[in-house]
Amino acid sequence: MSTAYNQSEYCFFDSQESRIIDFLREDEETTLIDKQTLEEVRERYPKAIKLRIDEAWNLYEDAAITEPEEITEEEFDWLLNVLPPKNWWHGSNCESFMMIEHDRGSVTRICVRDRQKYYKFRDRVSLTPYQILDKVRAS
Repeated sequence: MSTAYNQSEYCFFDSQESRIIDFLREDEETTLIDKQTLEEVRERYPKAIKLRIDEAWNLYEDAAITEPEEITEEEFDWLLNVLPPKNWWHGSNCESFMMIEHDRGSVTRICVRDRQKYYKFRDRVSLTPYQILDKVRAS
């Protein structure tokens, strides 16, 4: 017999705000917390859709990813020193690091020095230093 806390693999996701509204019960028709249907949820969140939780989570993270933007050396140094850096990497005339605090799920701010230019952007912590450098150079 199911209890009020048994959930399915699905959730209702606000596609406008890129966030999970609530998880679905095992019946996959009503929300875990408020026992609302999609139609009821859409009264408050008109862009609500039903998604698998993993798909919703990827969309939630994707919404936080940004393109590289050039910053000053001073901002780069401040970001490097404000918290301990994560995945700090030094290459030939370049370096990169990630902020230890994540912004949204596995997305964090990434900072790069490529020759004499400095950049920051947000992306997933799973990027390798070479993928980071490629993204900066492609921007």
